[in-house]
Amino acid sequence: MIETRNGRSETEILSRSGIPVAMGDATYWMRPLTMDGADEWEGKIRDVLTGMFAGLANATGGIDGILGLYRQSVDASLDALYAYDEIGQPDLAKRALPARSILRGTASRDDVDEAVRKLVKHEFPLLKGMDFIGTWVPSEVREIITRQLIRLLPSPSEPSTNGSSMNTPPTRTQRRSARR
Repeated sequence: MIETRNGRSETEILSRSGIPVAMGDATYWMRPLTMDGADEWEGKIRDVLTGMFAGLANATGGIDGILGLYRQSVDASLDALYAYDEIGQPDLAKRALPARSILRGTASRDDVDEAVRKLVKHEFPLLKGMDFIGTWVPSEVREIITRQLIRLLPSPSEPSTNGSSMNTPPTRTQRRSARR
């Protein structure tokens, strides 16, 4: 038996009211996608992720490189949100989300992340227990990404001549000579 509220099923409520996503002090009601729309959205997400990961090879090292990739991931999440809104409501005047500049000024990065995850879980219910990125990114690509991220990490400082270093533990030989 399908559970109803006020004589309407959950599906009817969602299709009329939308999926609530809270970002900042506002709740936006995203219109659920059709199956064809969900397929189109998946394609757009793949394109966004492909573009983001293509930049890994050109990323600079250190903190600036890591923070740059993080900023790209936030932009990719926003791209996914706005693509969802566009596909769900082609009429610009009826879209749920405000202008991107308004959302950037009112919502946190966590808000955007939660909103995208909620939409993914709604559109792809079999992914509820799976990692969002891990599902759409092949394992070979994840390995390349991991290697590139490791490459961006700052190098540990060189050990000093007295055998001590803040970032690297002493070698077995250094420990032995320190005991003497």
